[in-house]
Amino acid sequence: MVTPAHALLGRTHGHPYPPGAFAGTAWADMQTGHPTLAGWPTDDANDEGWRAAVVPSTVLVELVRSPTYITWQGDEWLFHCGRVMRYGGRWGRADFESAAGGEVPSAFAMGAAGVPDDVWETLGRGADDSAVSVYMFDCIACGAHRGHWDID
Repeated sequence: MVTPAHALLGRTHGHPYPPGAFAGTAWADMQTGHPTLAGWPTDDANDEGWRAAVVPSTVLVELVRSPTYITWQGDEWLFHCGRVMRYGGRWGRADFESAAGGEVPSAFAMGAAGVPDDVWETLGRGADDSAVSVYMFDCIACGAHRGHWDID
């Protein structure tokens, strides 16, 4: 979560990382001891284990000025090349087929938006043709596609 006040401070509201949550993981072995959020470094944990992502104010101000989009489970603004990505809308199979280039469309959907094979099988040709919604973004700096999905 990012509010206008957070944006001016260059910090997000944070994400919970309770003590010991990452024991035995790659994060536990990091030299800094800090996980990252969306590729951004995090502050030290507060008493409840929440860590704020440290993001340049200019990036967060752009984010809080962006209109939200409608989802079933909640919006997740994505970042790429150190900036907020541009929301491109909901995609169906036809959109992935068009954007995949020489890549297998289901593999492109998995790589760009984490859509697993079983969810791909239920995804409709058009964005409104199934209970699965894939929300896609593109990077205005390099053109990369990323996204996330949910289901009603």
